[in-house]
Amino acid sequence: NPNLSTMWYVRGGIWHERGNTTGFTRDESREDQYAYAVENLRKASELDPENGKIWYVLASTYQDMATDLDAGDRIANYEKAYAAVQKAVEYLGEDASHAADPYGSVIHAESLFWTCKNILERER
Repeated sequence: NPNLSTMWYVRGGIWHERGNTTGFTRDESREDQYAYAVENLRKASELDPENGKIWYVLASTYQDMATDLDAGDRIANYEKAYAAVQKAVEYLGEDASHAADPYGSVIHAESLFWTCKNILERER
């Protein structure tokens, strides 16, 4: 049900932002916060698999997680980010006008696509 996906998407986005926030005092580590984000965003993507915004935030979460990992795990996360951002680009479409995409998801997804692609080509 796509309507329920919004709840999981919002929860995932909140956990993602908590992972990005320095000095945030919680019992959960940064790694745990990203793991909660992934869990929620994956649930959202299962309920609404053609929602490009969900796939974009999931890809962004995997990319952000990669910065704290060793080389092998970092590559694995970039591979997950790349797979998710490919779906984001597919489902978001190509209309990057402000009227169609006021948050710039299309432009950000395309940028993340090329970032992941280049990192994977360089580090593999």
